[in-house]
Amino acid sequence: MNIVFLRRLQKQIFILSLTFAATFCALAQANQTPSFEAVYKLLQENVTGLSSEELNAAVLRGLLSELEGQVSLVTNAAAEVSAGSNLVSKTAIFEKSFAYLRIARIESGLSEKIAEQYKQLTGTNKFKGVILDLRFAAGDDYSAAAKTADLFISTEQPLIHWGENSLSASAKTMAISVPCAILINSRTRGAAEALAAALRETRVGLLIGANTAGQASVFKEFPFADGQVLRIASSPVKVGKNKVLDANGLKPDIQLEISLANERAYLQDPYQIISRPVDQVSLTLNTNETPSIEPNRPRINEAELVRRKREGLSTDEEFLDQQPGNAVEIRVIRDPALARALDLLKGLALIKANRGI
Repeated sequence: MNIVFLRRLQKQIFILSLTFAATFCALAQANQTPSFEAVYKLLQENVTGLSSEELNAAVLRGLLSELEGQVSLVTNAAAEVSAGSNLVSKTAIFEKSFAYLRIARIESGLSEKIAEQYKQLTGTNKFKGVILDLRFAAGDDYSAAAKTADLFISTEQPLIHWGENSLSASAKTMAISVPCAILINSRTRGAAEALAAALRETRVGLLIGANTAGQASVFKEFPFADGQVLRIASSPVKVGKNKVLDANGLKPDIQLEISLANERAYLQDPYQIISRPVDQVSLTLNTNETPSIEPNRPRINEAELVRRKREGLSTDEEFLDQQPGNAVEIRVIRDPALARALDLLKGLALIKANRGI
């Protein structure tokens, strides 16, 4: 980096630090908070090489960041990405007994899409549980969230109330009535939070993961001439019997600490090994020998590839020699949230079987 530039930058930082130190000391003595106008003027007068447009943009980013959850600016690019995204981004079957559906966005048509995907997954399988993955899911269509929750409820009861609108579950005999595990994280936002909360309030399932974003609100929209839209939260969303979803977000029933980077990686492949993972669950058959993997990887034909993708299996995993007398290794689920969900559902299935339910 240019030495002259570094020296100029150091000088600017030094001058700014002195100026702000003097200002804040004076204000602290007076027990006051610095006004926006005073700080903005200091920035204008002391930061060189920064245009008014750049300063305004920086101030706007700061405001949006500080008020995240209450205020957002929807750009044209963000709207295009939203419109082009799949509502259900992945489906799979684990251990031939547990359906998995990853929801990308809560928008109109989601309930129909889930019903369709679940029917396709069912086939000849008799599921013992369902995993709904709402990690990184967003959206602001609370009607779509309520209709999706309604798929899992057989009796009439209130689901979601937003603004002047509300939707309740209807009595039905064709509801998805198996136990449900809902995966959430700090990027589960808006209508996805309402969906998760409604499913827990109606005792459909438990929440696994980390606290959600706390952005379930009804928003007023203020469009600008360039197509961008400023969205400001105007009223909270309620679930069940008027339980308010506040800015603290939903607290999961089973709390996990996983970095967002690791979670994104696990979404790509829940079996992959990540250096220094926060947690992992090993599912291995008890045998007297140490599991071993043959060094040469056989070719996977198209039919096998389709089957492995449908069952949520890694397509680049090596096949194991399963001749009698050899150890058999079941794949290791290294995604902590998914592993916990499977453990929960398997435990519930075992209890039901023992009770003859």
